[in-house]
Amino acid sequence: MTDRVRLSSEAQTELAEAIRWCEEQRPGLGGELLAAVRHTLSLIARRPELGGSVLVVAAAHLKRRPGYWKSRT
Repeated sequence: MTDRVRLSSEAQTELAEAIRWCEEQRPGLGGELLAAVRHTLSLIARRPELGGSVLVVAAAHLKRRPGYWKSRT
């Protein structure tokens, strides 16, 4: 996504699956999700007080399997 914000391979896979699922629900919805994620990650990247690079370990739906990703490093 950016030099400061990276997605783990698991998060990349989850995001791709979510985009596909959204697109199946309504054409264009997957693109909207991707745009929203890119916007959010760019906001994170612009916050120097966060320190070095940021690794996103999951692209998780808040209502499905809450916390399943917490063991990821």
